[in-house]
Amino acid sequence: MLRLGLSTCYFKEKTYEKWVEAKAAGIHDIEISMNCPVDEYLEKGEGLAADIRAAGLNLWSIHIPFGRPFDLSCPDPSQFDAIEERYRLLIDAGARWGAEVITTHASTEPFDQAERGARMERGKAVYRKLGEYAMARGMRITVEVLPRLCMGNCSGECMAFSDGEVSFINFDVNHLLWESHTDFIANAGSRIITTHISDYDFVDERHFVPGDGKIDWKDFYARMEAAGYQGPYLFELGESISGRVMPVAELVSRFKTVIGYED
Repeated sequence: MLRLGLSTCYFKEKTYEKWVEAKAAGIHDIEISMNCPVDEYLEKGEGLAADIRAAGLNLWSIHIPFGRPFDLSCPDPSQFDAIEERYRLLIDAGARWGAEVITTHASTEPFDQAERGARMERGKAVYRKLGEYAMARGMRITVEVLPRLCMGNCSGECMAFSDGEVSFINFDVNHLLWESHTDFIANAGSRIITTHISDYDFVDERHFVPGDGKIDWKDFYARMEAAGYQGPYLFELGESISGRVMPVAELVSRFKTVIGYED
């Protein structure tokens, strides 16, 4: 059975009724995603998580905010403790709310590319450390493949940051700019446990509705299934990205069409 998820960023107004709508449309899993300070995330997330569960949905993941305060591969030792503490607070919240997965970005941007080696070593160490912290609380941490010159912008770097034991990969399919979807799945498919689904033009991330960009969705879906992927295909885009408000049911129908899925 096709397992579908949705990021909270889809809805501008995040009401209980919206989660009921999502469930009726065939959504099973939700990712809480907010880019804000920790205190605000904790305050808003508590109510979001309660509404999501009350609507009968599974709180699958929480997306850690991104930006300088959350720059996980920051190579400055004076920043290590503060950054890690922010992550631990949000991982603890995810555990309280019943989440299964922690989604993270390996870096912010831009940064001095001369730091890339130091960032790689820092990232490897901290993903292991926070991966063990999350695992002890019943969750798995993931590194999201990112675009442009971010850390984790290809399968090689994502594999280096993850170990398949306590740290894994989130495949954001509209972020690949340096290799094909075919190669990414072939190289990293064994460690992909969650996704972000949207379309793009192969020039930069766009978060289009699936089918409005250049991804070969039938091929992508076939390769993911062949790789043994078991997590949700989790939409990460806005409800008005198509130029009008798109009901979740229409988004779900569109995705089923482009991947060639028949109920």
